Amino acid sequence: MNDLVFRERKYVGVTTYVAGDFRDVLDAIASGTLQPEPMITGVIQMDEVEEKGFRALIEEKDKNVKILVEVNP
Repeated sequence: MNDLVFRERKYVGVTTYVAGDFRDVLDAIASGTLQPEPMITGVIQMDEVEEKGFRALIEEKDKNVKILVEVNP
């Protein structure tokens, strides 16, 4: 919190999405405007979600953005 206050940084969060948001993202990916690959920081199996998913996002949040979970190996 001090970093937000003293460095005058802005934090923006989103709590909900509407159907059009997903359509816009899919269109941006399809057109090449949005390239999600750099955001994907890991791919794990379903049985690794706690250790390599949640823990990684909590304990190594500076290294992880999106971790994909493969549900069908």
